[in-house]
Amino acid sequence: MPKTRDFGAWRLFLPGGKPFLLYPSRPKLSLMILSRLLTVLGRGALSIILLHFFIAPQVVLAQPNGAELFANNCASCHKIHEDLVGPALKGIEQRRDQAWLLKWIRNSQAVIASGDPYAVKLYEKWNKSVMSAFDWSDEEIIAVLAYIKEEGAKAPVAAASPADGGGAGLDGNSGGGSGEFTSLTLWVVLFAAGIIILLLSLLQRQYRLLF
Repeated sequence: MPKTRDFGAWRLFLPGGKPFLLYPSRPKLSLMILSRLLTVLGRGALSIILLHFFIAPQVVLAQPNGAELFANNCASCHKIHEDLVGPALKGIEQRRDQAWLLKWIRNSQAVIASGDPYAVKLYEKWNKSVMSAFDWSDEEIIAVLAYIKEEGAKAPVAAASPADGGGAGLDGNSGGGSGEFTSLTLWVVLFAAGIIILLLSLLQRQYRLLF
């Protein structure tokens, strides 16, 4: 049998090599320590993956992105500081209470049909333009209202041209940076977990070869 060299968890066949372990006189203890270390690392990587899949989505659902919802659903008809197809939305939370706004955003036509004076007046003023109904949760609508309130407190900003990056998203961003970072982090963790699993497999094989 050729001479071997133990380097960490691997058994490499190197001509003239001498055994190298954490404790040269106690190879079994060396492999046991490495095994426990890799097991701890493997459990840590698995925990991170589970947290990503089970906890991160719940956090996202608990905190919907009002800016993205507004950009994808409202911006074609509304601006914060200026009238567009519909009225400017700055100060909307001062004109109507939250309960009314929840009903209006979810189904404006139902509010108008109920005979609500403010809804009917608004409908008539804007040439009976029909606002889309949104099947959103209360949390999503509240997130949009919070975004409108936050942006309404800021000074109006001139719209950027496409050449200046306008139209890519709110504040000139595409809105995908956070998601890309999260995906990259997940792939790094998955890669690390794969390496740890491979090391554990090699270590078990090494253990069987020696003992």
